[in-house]
Amino acid sequence: MAYKNLYAFLSQVVPFSDVTLEKLYAYGRILAGKLPRPAGAGALDIDDDVLLASLRLKLDAEGDLALKAGAGGARAGPGETGTGAAKAPKELLSTIIDALNQRFELNLPGHINAFLSG
Repeated sequence: MAYKNLYAFLSQVVPFSDVTLEKLYAYGRILAGKLPRPAGAGALDIDDDVLLASLRLKLDAEGDLALKAGAGGARAGPGETGTGAAKAPKELLSTIIDALNQRFELNLPGHINAFLSG
């Protein structure tokens, strides 16, 4: 069943020229309809009684699917398409320590800033 589902999906995206793979898919699809169904699997599909009389493979289109840099330029990822989250602006450590001292009255010493900044 896994091969049948995978081949059905991939055959829409990737052109296969191997007749053996297509025959195996057709056989598996028909065999899956003939095997007994598990309890509670739903209604029976009577359209599976099909005799495979012939098989035709045809190449519809062929082309290059590689991405090319155009006038719009290259995209770095979801951040440039509007779906990425905004990054918080970077602050100096001394500014953060001052904000902590004011908000929570911590009185953190200034040497922490010198130690952490290297």
